[in-house]
Amino acid sequence: MALLNNRHVSRRFGEIKAVDDVCLSIEGGEFFTLVGPSGCGKTTLLRLIAGFDEPDAGELLLDVQPLVGIPPEKRPVHTVFQSYTLFPHELSGGQKQRVALARAADQVAG
Repeated sequence: MALLNNRHVSRRFGEIKAVDDVCLSIEGGEFFTLVGPSGCGKTTLLRLIAGFDEPDAGELLLDVQPLVGIPPEKRPVHTVFQSYTLFPHELSGGQKQRVALARAADQVAG
């Protein structure tokens, strides 16, 4: 059984189908890359998994437990954002990335 299972997940924004009937299984310990052209639904799918948005249809399962309805801070899924949302201090790009990773690691440990 896959660690993460998305079964027939869909999300619409008005007339726009951002995610349309996506099925995805990722095994524990597996490295997975989500790639595609701009606007194809990558970010929306990740937002659904992280809990920042809810699907219109389908199931999101983590270790066979449903994720829908569980708030982001209660999910064992963590996000490193592209924009680091840091105060404008004298940090290099690499330092910002390390802060973002430390935040995610702190969420896992806490």
